Amino acid sequence: VVEIGESDGDEGQVPSPKRALAAWAEHVLLITPAPESLARPGVRDWRGLQRFCKRFFARQRRGVEEVIGGFREVIAAFTARLAENVVADAAGDGQAEEHLRRLEWAARERSPAELKQVALETVDGLGRLIEERQARQQSMTRDLGERIQALRAELVEAQREATTDALTRLSNRVALEGALKSALDYCVLFREPAALLMVDIDHFKQVNDTHGHQAGDAVLRALADRLVMHFPRQADCVARYGGEEFALVLRDCDGETAVRKAEAMREAVRRMSVEHGGRALLITVSVGVAECVLGETAEEWVARADAALYRAKDGGRDQVVEARLGGEESGLGARSDPAEAPA
Repeated sequence: VVEIGESDGDEGQVPSPKRALAAWAEHVLLITPAPESLARPGVRDWRGLQRFCKRFFARQRRGVEEVIGGFREVIAAFTARLAENVVADAAGDGQAEEHLRRLEWAARERSPAELKQVALETVDGLGRLIEERQARQQSMTRDLGERIQALRAELVEAQREATTDALTRLSNRVALEGALKSALDYCVLFREPAALLMVDIDHFKQVNDTHGHQAGDAVLRALADRLVMHFPRQADCVARYGGEEFALVLRDCDGETAVRKAEAMREAVRRMSVEHGGRALLITVSVGVAECVLGETAEEWVARADAALYRAKDGGRDQVVEARLGGEESGLGARSDPAEAPA
């Protein structure tokens, strides 16, 4: 912006351009008496302002052109930004378009004082429109936030249902696969131990054949509740692996601790009874335990625990067998004759 001098070289006869501009600005904005004008008080002398501007341009053409040019650039940038942030977001808003058209016309056609007045009116009018638009956007944001929260809750519930076994309400195979991968990742990154328990109900087919499938379902639900009771940590995963077989991923738990916990669970299951149809059903479980090994896959980990489980069943059921490196297993628990095992 070019600074306009205090005098045009003939200060004794003509007021300085700066003071004259200030006087005309006060006249236009506040309707003070116009300089060099015989207009009636309280009336804006637009013709007098035009005559002043013509003289002013004649004396200070280059400086004024620089000032107006810079002002127009600012107005153009201002208009473009408003058009982008206001008009584009509120397409069809006739008031905003009218403000911008009037400002564009004033910047092209009218005097600096008129342009200033129009600019002030435009800023004021668009400011109100922006406030209204912001209020609408805030309302829309709140509504959208509420809808997103509701949708998120629905998605969480849907995800939970997708990873939950319908009968026992335990985790299903999908959730188990994620828990296995997570435990193995922690084993690699932080050397955190983890153990996998494979649990199978002994002679479950006899329960179904003798007492019916509803009794079998009651037994599965009762065992699921017992497993959750003995392994309540949020970090652990208690899942139904399939049929009468369950799988448990115990985080931050070594093989020795896992065997001790599995043995306590096995004893508790042996002592419990499942009430169904006026009868008390007794069950036992066989358990295979495998501590994760650095570098093995989830499939290899499951295979080792499953092999330990089958060794427990082949060895007489109702016992806990831990998988050892090199294919060796160690057994714990009461070994009962399969023919004598409770239904």
